[in-house]
Amino acid sequence: MTALRLTDRELVVAVDGLDRPDPTRDPDATATLRVIARALVRVELRRSFGDAVVELRAWADEHEAVTGRVEGDAVELRRAPREALPPALVRAAGLAGGAGHDGHDGRAPLPVGAAALLAARDHLRTGDRAAAAEQLRGAQDVEAALAIADTIRHSFVAQGSWREPGGEWHAGAVAALDAGPGGWWSFVPGTADGALEPTDADALSARLVALIP
Repeated sequence: MTALRLTDRELVVAVDGLDRPDPTRDPDATATLRVIARALVRVELRRSFGDAVVELRAWADEHEAVTGRVEGDAVELRRAPREALPPALVRAAGLAGGAGHDGHDGRAPLPVGAAALLAARDHLRTGDRAAAAEQLRGAQDVEAALAIADTIRHSFVAQGSWREPGGEWHAGAVAALDAGPGGWWSFVPGTADGALEPTDADALSARLVALIP
């Protein structure tokens, strides 16, 4: 199955035009676009490594899936069997190949938001420990929170929606950051003050796969 590379606008136009006869349309591209047009599942995943960002989009019907890797102003679309989508999302989130279940190592929730922890990480990387500590002043143990901020490797946010046979849509989200030796921490995307909850790769993988029932 060949890749199809389109801008967002070109993708909308191509999907909208599927019902119009076009003898020049590539059959493989048409099959890919039809999966998107009749998708029962849609997922967008954004993974950040400091200033670098990787974005993956995905669609699936009953039998097939399409993954779209965002590159510049275009999306590279690839069709695959539906069962290939869960492991693709797990890999895209950075959850594959690392430590699985860790029992959370007795870690307690961290009463600071993900945005504050990531901002503290940025201050630490510029050598401004005082500014980093100020970001984490809500933590009971600021030094422990600083240690976690200092080991953050990447974070991801995945948002999905799925449609029941009757037509009703549902939505869900999974978000977490990887602090290396400090473990995985989950958070609720879009909330500034929510606490970070200790978790692990296995639990996050299960939640991510649950976005595509």
